[in-house]
Amino acid sequence: MTLKALNREYCVGHRYLSGLPRRPQPAPLTSRRLNQTCAMSDNKDNNQDPEDYHYTHLWVSTDGETHITEAKMEGFDLKKYAADSQAQFVKPGPGPSKVVFTELAPGLENDYHPAPAVQFVITTAGSWKIKATDGSEKVFVPGDILFQDDTEQSPAQKTPKHWSGVVGDKPNQQVIIQVDCTPEVDKPGCL
Repeated sequence: MTLKALNREYCVGHRYLSGLPRRPQPAPLTSRRLNQTCAMSDNKDNNQDPEDYHYTHLWVSTDGETHITEAKMEGFDLKKYAADSQAQFVKPGPGPSKVVFTELAPGLENDYHPAPAVQFVITTAGSWKIKATDGSEKVFVPGDILFQDDTEQSPAQKTPKHWSGVVGDKPNQQVIIQVDCTPEVDKPGCL
């Protein structure tokens, strides 16, 4: 089974079904669309979202169980991000408190544990998998983004946890961005 097929099989979020494309390709930002949306830059309300900016949220319910939801990021503004640049979709996120670069060896498995902090995990090489306590699973490949807030500081009734491990015989590399953010409950897809 190919990694792509394996990912389809394990992606059990609410928005994807086995056999369907994992992530539709967004429409390109054509000059016509850019001109239409750039006209908004003079307006105070220039909120417009990209057509497709997906991430996976490992979220916690009040009872402390963890769940996996495929979600779409919203709340972008179309504006210049840097001087002398063209308009692009920009969404400020929570302030980072720590950035970690990590490599997980083939065969690595971490039993159920809480995340050390509210964090984003961006897969850059190899693949890995998480399991939530509700039984849902997800395989991550390069380019995938995970947002998780299943920390010991969660206001849930018990400490939330997840399982993680490397998929395949190659190392998995990740960029982890821990953020200054309070963990929440019952807010799937909250970004």
